Amino acid sequence: MCGQINNVLCYFGKFQSVIKQKLLFAYCYSLYGCVLWDLNNRCVDSVYVKWSKGLRRVWNLPSDTHSVLLPVLSNMLPVIDELA
Repeated sequence: MCGQINNVLCYFGKFQSVIKQKLLFAYCYSLYGCVLWDLNNRCVDSVYVKWSKGLRRVWNLPSDTHSVLLPVLSNMLPVIDELA
């Protein structure tokens, strides 16, 4: 996921944030098979952290922006809710 996020932001970095977010969602938000994941595993938390960092980079937000604000800015459900 990290590599995909970096590729999208590298190739489409000059676009508006709304367009970058849609591209990020289209290319990087593949949760295929997530119904089989153990949600208590630490690796699931790393997916959430990487997605949050990617959204912060799309919106040019500082790294200390609280993750509760990201779903509001991006107009999507939080990753944890999507997985559940």
